[in-house]
Amino acid sequence: MKNYKSLLIGVIIVLILTGGGYALMQKSASDEFVAPGLPYEPLGADEQVKGMYATALKVHEERVQEPTYAKYLAEGLEWKTVGDFAVADKNTYYTYAAFVYQEAAQQKPTEWVPWFNMGNMFSLSGEWERAEQAYKKAAELAPDRYEPLLGLLDALQASKRVPTRDIITYFNQQFPKLKSDQGTFVLHYARYLLENSENKDALSVLKVAAQMFPGDTRLQKEYEAVGKELKRLGL
Repeated sequence: MKNYKSLLIGVIIVLILTGGGYALMQKSASDEFVAPGLPYEPLGADEQVKGMYATALKVHEERVQEPTYAKYLAEGLEWKTVGDFAVADKNTYYTYAAFVYQEAAQQKPTEWVPWFNMGNMFSLSGEWERAEQAYKKAAELAPDRYEPLLGLLDALQASKRVPTRDIITYFNQQFPKLKSDQGTFVLHYARYLLENSENKDALSVLKVAAQMFPGDTRLQKEYEAVGKELKRLGL
């Protein structure tokens, strides 16, 4: 988890006017994969990575023999691990992991975790549209969890999406539903808005969040500090 301590004031100093748009998804994360072939051992793998690959194959065979939800999740994690440590063709393993997580989602259509994991795999492989759709599906299934929103926000930043009205409206509707780590998400969200010169929206979000989640004193402190700094800068 990133360190969000005092993360807002510094970014107010660098107020950059940006443009751009937020296109609606042209391809859904729920579009069915054509089942990919089982990945080969990573090129140039050392003994450690070869061991990870062997473990992934073993867990794959166990899942084929007993295709339970838990085994799909376990297999997806093993392929992700191979991708994390492979020196080449990382996306091959992330894509296969995403496919496995999709299978898990089909088994448990009301569970948010497979969709969140799919979002992570698509983000790692740079499939930003599918990542966004997967995170949104996870948020739909578990609106009280902060992880899907934070994953989506990270994906937007990584893909250099600016906060258009559609994005702001979506997050403003979602964050009041959170039941844990509300402050962490809101601070991250406010920083994203400030970095893109959406100063009024950032201040409004902090104010609303401070009122809704009074137990997180960071929010009131940041609201006051950001308001003071924006006033000093005449913004």
